[in-house]
Amino acid sequence: MTELYIDGVSAVLPKDFSVQVKRENPLFTKNGEYTYDITLPLGNPTNAELYKHLNRLNSVTEVASKRTAILIADNRVYCNGTEIITGWTDESVSIQIAAGNSEMNYVIGNDLKISTLTGMTETLPVYEGMAVAGVKYTYPETDVCFTMVYDRVAGEVINPWVNTGIGKTDITPGYLQESGLVYPNLRSFVPQPYLCAFLKDLFAALGYRLASNFLEETIYRELIICHVVRTRKWCEMLPGWSVGDFLEQVELLFNGLFVVDNRKRVVRFLSRTTYYHAVTTNHVRWVEDVYEAEAADEDDEPEAVNIMRSDVLYGFPDNAYWRGRCLPDSVKAAASKGEIPVEVDPPATGFINRMLTWFTDHRDENILWTDLNTGRTVYFYVETVGSKDILHWQLADEFASIRREDAEQEVELEIMPVEIGQADVTFFAFEEGGGTVTYSIPMPVLDGGSGTKEEDGEAKAVADLLENSSSDSGSESKSNICLAFYSGLVMNMGVWCDYMLLPLAYTDEYAFIRGVNEWIQTNTEGKTLRLSDLQPNLWEGSSEIDQRNEIKLTSHDPNLYDPRGVFEIRNKRYVCKEIEYTLDANGRKGAWTGTFYPAKISDTEADARWILADGKWRDGGVWLDNGRWLDS
Repeated sequence: MTELYIDGVSAVLPKDFSVQVKRENPLFTKNGEYTYDITLPLGNPTNAELYKHLNRLNSVTEVASKRTAILIADNRVYCNGTEIITGWTDESVSIQIAAGNSEMNYVIGNDLKISTLTGMTETLPVYEGMAVAGVKYTYPETDVCFTMVYDRVAGEVINPWVNTGIGKTDITPGYLQESGLVYPNLRSFVPQPYLCAFLKDLFAALGYRLASNFLEETIYRELIICHVVRTRKWCEMLPGWSVGDFLEQVELLFNGLFVVDNRKRVVRFLSRTTYYHAVTTNHVRWVEDVYEAEAADEDDEPEAVNIMRSDVLYGFPDNAYWRGRCLPDSVKAAASKGEIPVEVDPPATGFINRMLTWFTDHRDENILWTDLNTGRTVYFYVETVGSKDILHWQLADEFASIRREDAEQEVELEIMPVEIGQADVTFFAFEEGGGTVTYSIPMPVLDGGSGTKEEDGEAKAVADLLENSSSDSGSESKSNICLAFYSGLVMNMGVWCDYMLLPLAYTDEYAFIRGVNEWIQTNTEGKTLRLSDLQPNLWEGSSEIDQRNEIKLTSHDPNLYDPRGVFEIRNKRYVCKEIEYTLDANGRKGAWTGTFYPAKISDTEADARWILADGKWRDGGVWLDNGRWLDS
């Protein structure tokens, strides 16, 4: 028997009721579960009472109410979602039941701008204790960071900090000028939210709870969203971005997957590399001998992006900073190349000392050197200051694209590392012998355009003309989202700052301090946004799934299977793209059809093995006669 409960009331289904229920695997599709079209008669008292409000609707496209809708057949829940009214007559009403990701996409819309979400956090007016906590602690102790950020358009350092004395163990918001310490208006401090906190807040505004996020167990939990929008409202920090585009880009960068539980209204952010670890293996019975095999055209892009089979690049703007950190192919092809042997200085001395040792004896310019110990690319140049030649070495191509010979498609990431530069303004100083000393400190640099930099009359007139003549002057401009790591206050990073605390944001393991011409190591945990490091950390290790050869099978197995499991069919392993059932008024009817992909998944990946003898999990092994699973 099939039952439909609308807001807890059992609706009366028509006698000829029939619906195709499709359950999909979110690994291969964004729907998760489908929207189902149902027509209900209004000639009975139950349905008439349920839809007595129809005469108050102004449009058939308007959602009358977001009531719960549960579809049950044979005592199994096939859909738990939201009712959407699509049309009606005097005799019947047409509704859709939307559930899972499809429900979320309908209610909020893939094109709904994040800036329109009213339920997101607004950071309270900043006071000194909050600001200090925002640089002293990191996520999850705090959800926002108040590191310094430079707005290049406004020519202004946002969230300025100073260290007011040698040996002091804290820093103070403000500027040091000749007149002394100048305190800024703390209410003008702009919070930089942590990415993990932003995701949690975004889903809460959509009515969902982010129950788990695999990034929180990795070094990437310390990533902050860098911006220069003068706001404390989180929804306004990513102008022009829709919810769907943002979540899609997060999935691409971290090789993750947002999985929606439509019954509990919770979301999990899972790594694709562990998606099939320890999941249930379904042994499907009563499979018909006839099946369909469809080979994808070589020119067709797969429905789901496999980042390990794609060319991957950041969508950097075309400027000198990023051209040096992602060298054009023409430059790399034309440049002379050399290699720095592994034996140059013991690795224990560190990469920076290795480079200093090498360049002391090798002063050949215009050569791209590859350090065989780290795989990094560097070049050497000489700067003439007065009568002295100063030797410099420079990292290059840190954020190079990844190119593959058998790439199926190209993935351009719109979430990227932030530019790290030094502002040409006095923003960090400390007292020394009665005076002040100013240093050039690395910090995120962004082009804001929302600051207070004065424009000359002609420039302002042109800007006003362009704004007034725009056909879409109310639209938000969209730019790439910039990320940086923030690991708290840093002290004793080198000789030049033995007595200073620094709220350092960074994107790589090494940073250059222009004011003193020194390189520093930002961290020793491998925190970097280099694509060559994201690949082994986040992308590699995914199951081998052949999406080019799709197989459709029909089965009379009475079980209701979760498409997110591993399927064993006639001694071969598959993963499921989608399963389709037919429901009529009496329950599930006839056979069901599944679409599968061949997959290479090991026994230990597909099923977790438990040993009662010592109570420990094993990674693999053999099945023994005494009924225990042990490592070989």
